[in-house]
Amino acid sequence: MGPADEELLKLDYAETLETYRQFVDIRFKILAFIPTLSGIAVALLTSSEIGKAQTVAISALGFIVSLGIVIYDQRNSQYYEAAISRAQHLEDVLQLPAFSGDAKRGLFGSRESHEEKSFFGVKGLRVSHGLGTALIYSPVMGAWVFAGVDGIWPDHAWLAAGIGAVVGVIFLLELLRLD
Repeated sequence: MGPADEELLKLDYAETLETYRQFVDIRFKILAFIPTLSGIAVALLTSSEIGKAQTVAISALGFIVSLGIVIYDQRNSQYYEAAISRAQHLEDVLQLPAFSGDAKRGLFGSRESHEEKSFFGVKGLRVSHGLGTALIYSPVMGAWVFAGVDGIWPDHAWLAAGIGAVVGVIFLLELLRLD
């Protein structure tokens, strides 16, 4: 590999890291705002005196918008993983030094050994971005359903909570499956 090739690879690596940073930044902003805004909206919605139809309509809108964001984040995760894969490849080609104790090269090359850890030692619940986002988005989706059902049957809060919880668990399982 000549000096010009090495410079192109270094430029590629720098751009790959920038792309990775952008995906992390987007995810951080989404994860900071969506649960907070949804929680506030659902709390206000379920304690307001607006009509049933308005409550259901706003809840449905919140659910659909949140679903769109979940789908966007899932697609963003695919690009995020591709950027990491690209960075790992470039670290090998550029022969970046390994971190102490790591067999692979560079920051992203050492990533695989960290993903082998299980949350609370539960096999199948590996420490990952997917688990984190699933634990954030699932209650948001369930909360919107809770607000909608509570709008229809305001005197049956336990029913609304139960249906919201079931929807939250369904989203949790699906997001974990996708991870």
